[in-house]
Amino acid sequence: MLVKPLHWEINNEGDIVEYGGTYSNKKYKLEPLISNTYKNPLAKNTKFNDDYINTINKLSSNAYKINRDVFDIITKKEYYTKDNKRFVIFKPHEKSSLLSSYLNEKNYVKINEIVSFNSKYLYDNSVLNIARLMLNVDEFYLTVFADWRGRMYTSRSALNMQGGELARGLIMFSFFFFGMPIFSFTAF
Repeated sequence: MLVKPLHWEINNEGDIVEYGGTYSNKKYKLEPLISNTYKNPLAKNTKFNDDYINTINKLSSNAYKINRDVFDIITKKEYYTKDNKRFVIFKPHEKSSLLSSYLNEKNYVKINEIVSFNSKYLYDNSVLNIARLMLNVDEFYLTVFADWRGRMYTSRSALNMQGGELARGLIMFSFFFFGMPIFSFTAF
């Protein structure tokens, strides 16, 4: 989000009285703070306390920005990990067009190789495309929600602080201390 997410508010009984997160959520109440799953169908009846709500609101209020230096380094050259795998995949697998023939042959090893490779390619490109969109934004925010166990997660975007190495390497807090970033998620 380009604007600070709305805060969640509860009453004295621990019931949500103001929906937080995105602006549409306040109006439509589309997404509960805790996701309702088959394992916990009673999630909507969960009672909250001030500490829990304040933590979610604080996490949602953190402003981030793209680490331009890391973005420039990553997108200008291909890098390899210690085991000689590409760190970022910029193109689909070279044998993607042969996938249907591998299916007919039941060559599951090759199918797995291509599908795994292309999955990472799609993820890497999603992260880079979102980062490219956010490069010139002064700051952005990640909405926070919880699962039925109380674990907190950031937005479902591929670019978030709980994502893979590429996503974490591209995000940093947008506030500064004496001209230097206080903290960066850079994984390099």
